[in-house]
Order: sequence, then structure tokens, then C-alpha cells
Amino acid sequence: MIKVELHPTTVKMVNRKHPWILKDSYTEKFPKREGILVGVDRTQMPVCIFLHDPSALQIKGRVWSFLQETKQERKEAIFDLDSELQHRVMQAVSKRFESKNNIYQQRNNFYLIFGEADYIPGVKVQFLNCTILIQLYTRFWQLPRYLNLLKKCLQDALSKYLPQTHIKPQRQHFLLQYRFSGSAPTWVVDNTSNEIETKTVTVTEFGVNYALNFELCDDGGIYSDMASVRKLMIPYIRRLLQPTVLNLYAHTGSFSLLALENGAQKVVSVDLSKSYLSQLELNLQLNLKMNLQLDSGNHLSIVDSVQSAVQKLKQDRGEKFDLIISDPPSCSSDGQRVANALQNHQKNLPHLLELLRDNGLLLLFINTHKISTNTFKRKVGEMISLSTLKLKLKLKSKLEVVRYFHLSEDCPTLTSFPEGDYLKGVLLRLRKT
Repeated sequence: MIKVELHPTTVKMVNRKHPWILKDSYTEKFPKREGILVGVDRTQMPVCIFLHDPSALQIKGRVWSFLQETKQERKEAIFDLDSELQHRVMQAVSKRFESKNNIYQQRNNFYLIFGEADYIPGVKVQFLNCTILIQLYTRFWQLPRYLNLLKKCLQDALSKYLPQTHIKPQRQHFLLQYRFSGSAPTWVVDNTSNEIETKTVTVTEFGVNYALNFELCDDGGIYSDMASVRKLMIPYIRRLLQPTVLNLYAHTGSFSLLALENGAQKVVSVDLSKSYLSQLELNLQLNLKMNLQLDSGNHLSIVDSVQSAVQKLKQDRGEKFDLIISDPPSCSSDGQRVANALQNHQKNLPHLLELLRDNGLLLLFINTHKISTNTFKRKVGEMISLSTLKLKLKLKSKLEVVRYFHLSEDCPTLTSFPEGDYLKGVLLRLRKT
């Protein structure tokens, strides 16, 4: 393997088990083709083996093996990707099927591989009711030899674990998506190797059925990485006893359908995208056929901006809600405007509190690694402090934290890799003083 010298700062990061090699003056001297390289320090001692992506805008390499355990290991830098990939894929898949949380018994949409956190850098793999969605974040995995090897490892692992589950054995179809930085996600269909021809898949999560549409949404419309949060919210929804729910930035309505399934007497879903809400309505009809207790009259879709919809709800209807969910996207539905989720929450919070019933719950999310968990909690504390005086004077109420949410179950995180810890959520309660 070719050896390349790493920037001293990169060497320090790698020695701290950070898995990315970022663009700098040293990476400009790397080979111009994808491949497997050995990173060395200024003394030519190997520090890591990494997957090289020269076309990437910022992440030029993703560490496959850290070599700082022993001097002997560093000198040898032995590498066998075939056997190591097979081992890592089997280990990642086994975690999902042997989990104490019984993930596969509650839903048939979950991550089999969660990138760097499963030590398979630059690739995420979702199981979607026997459709396998492979999402590539580095061009290294485009190389036919390694992509075919990855698929074979996945098939071998699933052939071991699927027969032990209630999931009906089916031929595994592959969906392949490129998610390289600096470009829009791209679908690739290879019909020479049993790739699925349609991009519509139906999954079941906590008793709710979702028709995923990959032509409409890059993620299919469900965000499997938030499934563990939806699971944790079920008892809160049920304890509210036939609550009224307002779902802002609803997307295709995963939380809306979950609330209806768990007893909500009314759900209002707001999104700027008519297409997303149409997919929500389609999924509502899909569930009505299977659950006679659901009533389409209990749901209302509003195609509008959140700010406009909230003002209208305040002025025109005077409605109050038991649960309000706000999960702003990183960009607007038309893809034109980058939004700061925390600023959205700070701006919208006073208006949302006017729509919240006494003892009502407010669920807020951000989706970015640029704000750490500690910073998020501090910002939440500041928002609560700013609202406390106004609440006491106007509503004679106070806002308190019920709990925080983060990635869990099939979406592990690493303390050495904060970029992988992007989802943060908080559940707040409005209390009478």
C-alpha cells in the first residue's frame, strides 16, 4: 500500500480516534485516484489505514484502522479488507438482531450499518422490509470490487439472522444512493445484480404502516434514525389521553401517524411542501384500511410556512394543543434557504407556548453536529430562562425540561466522533405556577 504523510494536526486527531482526514496542504499531495492508503507521521511511522476519496470536497480520507496500539503493529500495517469487512458487517448486523431492545420485532426499518460508529466508514445501510438501502458517503465504495464485496457481506449476514426472526424470508433487493458532499443525493440502479426497479417500499414501525417514496424523499419519508425517539414518545402520547397534536415541519408525517395510532383525537400537520403532505395523506389512507379505529376526520394537513400557520391558528381558531412537535429542516422545503434550527425555535417559542395547553408538551429537535449536546442543553436552558418571566407575567406558567433525546438503538455514536452525533431533541412541559 502507498504511504502518505499526514499533517501533524491530522496525526493528533487520528491518535484521538477521530476517523476523518480533512483537506489540507498535505492531502493535495495524495494520489489522484480512490484507494487504500497508509497514513504516516513525520517519522514515517504508520498511524492509520484509510479509504481515500480525492474527489471529496473536505473529507479526503476515512480511517479504516487505527495503528497506534503497538509499535510492532504500526510498523507492519497489515491489511486484509476482505476478511475484515466481512467481520465488521457481521458484527454490525448481529448488534441489531441480538439487541435487548428487540428492534426487529417492533419495526422492519432500521440501520444495519451506521457508518463510522460501526467502524465501516463512509457507508450507511438501512433494512427496509427486505429492501437494503445502501448510502455511500465516499467514492471509495463505488469501486466495483468493494461495493460487490459489501453486498455479499450483507447477504451473508442477513441469511444468518433473518431466518431467526418473524420477518418473512424474501430475496434481498438493493437500492444504492450516492450521498457525496457538495452534490445532491443520486440514485443508482444496477439491474445486473438484483437491484429493485421501483423506489417505493412499505415498512411497518410500531404498528404504523408507511409507504416510502424515494422519488419524493432522499430518505423515503420516514427518517429511520428518529425511530428510537418515536418509540420513547409513545407513552407520553398515551398518557395525554386522546390529545390534540400540532406537528410543525411535518415532512411526510411520521409523528402525525404515530400520534393517531396512539389515541390522538386530532392532529394538525403543517409543512410548506404539498408533495410531502400528499404522501402523509396516502399513508393515512393506507393505515385506515388496516385499523378501523383510525378516522381520517381526525387529521388536518396545512400547506403553509410554520410561521404563517401558527399565526393563523392563534388568530382564526384560538386552538390549544396538548403536544406540539417542531423539527425544522436544515434547509427549506424548496431547497433554497438554509435555516438555523435553534434560531427557529427561539423565534417560534413564544407563539407555540400560546398554543399549548396547561401541562402540555413541546418537543423540539435540531439535526446538526455543529452544535454539541452540551451546547444544545445550554441553549435550551437559555430559551427557558428568557421565556420564564414572560410566562409568569402572561400565563402564570413555567417551562420545564422533561427529558432529552439523542441517537440510540440502531444508530450508535462515538465520543471521539462528534460529527456522528447530530440528532438532539428535548421534551418540555408547560406547568402552572
